[in-house]
Amino acid sequence: MDHRGGRGRCGTAAGNLNFLPLFSDAANPSPAQGWAEAERSGLTSRRNADAVIALALVHHLAIGRNVPLPFVVEWLVGLAPRGVIEFVPKPDPMVQRMLRLRRDIFEDYDSAQFEQALGRHARIVQRLELAAGGRTLYEFERVAG
Repeated sequence: MDHRGGRGRCGTAAGNLNFLPLFSDAANPSPAQGWAEAERSGLTSRRNADAVIALALVHHLAIGRNVPLPFVVEWLVGLAPRGVIEFVPKPDPMVQRMLRLRRDIFEDYDSAQFEQALGRHARIVQRLELAAGGRTLYEFERVAG
């Protein structure tokens, strides 16, 4: 990976892959910027990735920033035709820490609701539970339409 945050090269058995890590406030991404808003495109206009990897992100948007879970899933699936999304359940220590100082108003935040939201926009290719009752990785392929 390029240490400057630009496009990096990641070696694989099949060759090299371009990999672009993004550092952005996903709940409030920067718009197009620069002279006449034409120098740097906003995130939405640059979404032409082959795949997205969203690790430890969903709970920060859904619980930390109050974005409804179905909206988070739809946005992530809209970024690329395939990818991996990690779902972190409420019993996870990080989520519990996030909920410690606030009322839990997130009754629809669970793996069943996540899978239902994902299923509306994508096919779940593979589900990998990282620990019993814990964090789970979902590989998806966006469905046409």
